[in-house]
Amino acid sequence: MHKRQALFAAVAVSAVLVAVAPAAAAPTSQSAWATQANKVCVIWLAKAKKAFGSPVTAAQLYGFAVKAKSIETQELAVLKQIPARTSAGTAALAALNDGRAKSAFAVAGANQCG
Repeated sequence: MHKRQALFAAVAVSAVLVAVAPAAAAPTSQSAWATQANKVCVIWLAKAKKAFGSPVTAAQLYGFAVKAKSIETQELAVLKQIPARTSAGTAALAALNDGRAKSAFAVAGANQCG
C-alpha cells in the first residue's frame, strides 16, 4: 500500500472512531437491538481509543490502518450477532463503511454507534 493510500485509509477509518453529532434524530423509543448495539459500540469505542490514544506518525500510518480495519471488522461482526435487528439497524450496518453510519445508527436508535 502506498503512503498516500495508507494515509487515506487511516483518515477514513479514524473518522469512524470520532464521535460527532448525529444528523438525524433518534426514534422516541429504542428497540432492543439499538440498546444492545449501543452497549457494543461503547465497548469498541473504548478499545479504539485505547489502541489509538497516541498520535500517528507518517511511518506508522500503514500499521494504524491495519489495526483500525481489524477493530472495525471485529466490531461489525459483534453488531451483526445482535438478535432482533430492525430494518433501520440493517440499514445502519450496511452504511457502516460509507460515511453515513452515524446518521443511520441514530435513526436506528443506536446513538453510540457509527
